[in-house]
Amino acid sequence: MADKNYYRILQIDPSADPEVITAAYKRLSMKYHPDTNRSPDANQRMQEINEAYRVLSDPDQRARYDDILSRRAWPGSGYGEWRTTQSGNGRQQAPRSYSPAEQSSQNKLAEMIAALAFPMSYVVIIFVIFRLIRPPGLLPTLVIIIIAGVIAYYVSARVNQFLRRR
Repeated sequence: MADKNYYRILQIDPSADPEVITAAYKRLSMKYHPDTNRSPDANQRMQEINEAYRVLSDPDQRARYDDILSRRAWPGSGYGEWRTTQSGNGRQQAPRSYSPAEQSSQNKLAEMIAALAFPMSYVVIIFVIFRLIRPPGLLPTLVIIIIAGVIAYYVSARVNQFLRRR
């Protein structure tokens, strides 16, 4: 399930509504059904379309699939490896778990990024504003610095929220 992109198979956006998923399924099944399409790979393509529709049309399976896709976008994000491997007996093995040392280094990196988010965004915002607008006096300069601080605080809060979500 994690190796295929069902959204790409059905040619839809990941935020598509159930009606759009059904319409895409109907359109593609009429196009690739083995009774109407004589190409040698029509049967395989139809199986992929059926599998994608089965997963994306069920809200629970779609939520699980979206969770897998989000982990897939961030390999090494603390969830273990996103691909499971087949063992010799045909059963899936559990995802790789990280050692405490690896988790500690990932946590330290996340903390360092979170600690630098506010000062770095503050400096960048002030630099950009002063390059675009050259304030004529002290009062406009202070206003710009305060506004940049508010924006930087918002950016750092979003970064921290993102890092905590992982």
